[in-house]
Amino acid sequence: MKQVVVDVVLAEDTPSDAELSIRALKKTQMAKNIIHVEDGLQAINFLFSEGKYADRDVRNGPRVIILDLKMPFPASKF
Repeated sequence: MKQVVVDVVLAEDTPSDAELSIRALKKTQMAKNIIHVEDGLQAINFLFSEGKYADRDVRNGPRVIILDLKMPFPASKF
């Protein structure tokens, strides 16, 4: 399976904010391949190729991470 280079990882827990951000990134053609994660744990799993992202090649991005600073992180997982 060919790995796609991820341009942007969007870590945002509010669906409407995520939709607005994705729409803006695509409209301005700043990013083609955008991955949306809904919490900090998913973001960590993506970056370190763990969990459902275990088959991802870490050499393929992301180029930019957009992070919601007020997003809750599930502390019970650590």
